[in-house]
Amino acid sequence: MHFSARTIQILRNFSSIQQAMIFEPGNKLKVVSEQNSILAKATIDTDIDGSFAIYDMGKFLSALSMFDEPTLTCKGSYVEIRQGDEKIDYICAEPSLIKRPPNKEIALPSVDVEVNLVSDTINRMIKGMAITGANVICFTGDGKDLYLEAKTLAATKNQAGTNGAPSYRALIGKTDKKFSLS
Repeated sequence: MHFSARTIQILRNFSSIQQAMIFEPGNKLKVVSEQNSILAKATIDTDIDGSFAIYDMGKFLSALSMFDEPTLTCKGSYVEIRQGDEKIDYICAEPSLIKRPPNKEIALPSVDVEVNLVSDTINRMIKGMAITGANVICFTGDGKDLYLEAKTLAATKNQAGTNGAPSYRALIGKTDKKFSLS
């Protein structure tokens, strides 16, 4: 199996939630924080061949980064990371030592607003926050357009305006609803 750049980025993001992770056969990844306060799941573009557990995702990602296009093969107690004549036998963790996400799906209420954010928009938002000194991200619908905004906390309390505080705003879609989520 091969992990694409997108899958590796997902693994990096998941490692900020939980450093240890269990990989199951298929194309779904799930992770839960130690405090059970964050649950993340993703569908990746690679089918995982077998089940294996990684205790330190940072070290695992470092091992993957040694190769341009590594092939991963589950070998029971380890994962072989190979490219050409080079390989790393990365020792797997005992799955019982790793906090496992729940198998049951979370039933959420109906979707009122759905947003698809691309990494470029997120990166620009982060830069906009740094430039304006904003400390809050808002999703705002005005009955026609949907915006992603970076504001200061004082500006979010005054919905009529920015209260003189600098802000950043990006059009990210359409909506027929009026709302502000921060």
